[in-house]
Amino acid sequence: MNANKMLFGILIAVLFFLPVALAESTNETIEVPAEETIVEGLPDAGVTPDSPFYGLERAMERIQLALTFDKADKAKLGLEHANERLAEVQQMVQEKKLDQAAKAQKAHDESLAEVEVEVADLSESNATDEAEAVAEIEAGINEHRMYVEKLDNIMIKTKGTLTAEQQATVDEMVAGMGNSTAKLKIEIQNKKEETSVKVKLQTEKSAEEVETETEETEKTNHGNNVKSETEVEETGVEPEEAVEVEETEPVEETEVEIENETEVASE
Repeated sequence: MNANKMLFGILIAVLFFLPVALAESTNETIEVPAEETIVEGLPDAGVTPDSPFYGLERAMERIQLALTFDKADKAKLGLEHANERLAEVQQMVQEKKLDQAAKAQKAHDESLAEVEVEVADLSESNATDEAEAVAEIEAGINEHRMYVEKLDNIMIKTKGTLTAEQQATVDEMVAGMGNSTAKLKIEIQNKKEETSVKVKLQTEKSAEEVETETEETEKTNHGNNVKSETEVEETGVEPEEAVEVEETEPVEETEVEIENETEVASE
């Protein structure tokens, strides 16, 4: 009887301490310099693949995409989602949860494949508008490629702290992200050339001239936004509030003032 109690106590102890030990092992982080584990500019990872709510977040993103009907806007939104997947990969690698990192990496590649489709289907009746949209998407893709390259370098540097199996997982993730990004870059280049032909047919401008004008417009708008923010900081008054003050109605004259003016006029 005492032996049974002892065995039962040992079993309870194992069941209690085993999850704790596994959790500590799972949450182990890869020990590399902090400056080498962060890609500056990426959004916050938010809900990560190891969360039970990850599927819900992905479902909300799909609904958001379904409610976005403009091809260019849908492509830009897809790039935002892909950037968030990179942030998830980064965090999961830091926490040494490589299976979850691989899950985020596959989701990243799926997002870029969807962006690729939207870019291929992008078409505007006005060639200039199409060229501007393509230029904006290309800028977003170039930024994304930069993030991918930096994250790839970080992941490769961590391989020395991993097992052979984990190293193989990292290699597979790096290759996957690189391939999906390269395919998207090729697609945007094809669309850019296609749009260039349309621009030449509709206008006397080249696609490069339209792209230059778009960049100048964006710089001007950015400068105006910075100026407005500076004015608000200095005055503490929003531009709309300033307009309202300037457009206040004149004060109505009193009856006494009107009578005085009438007597002066009669004299």
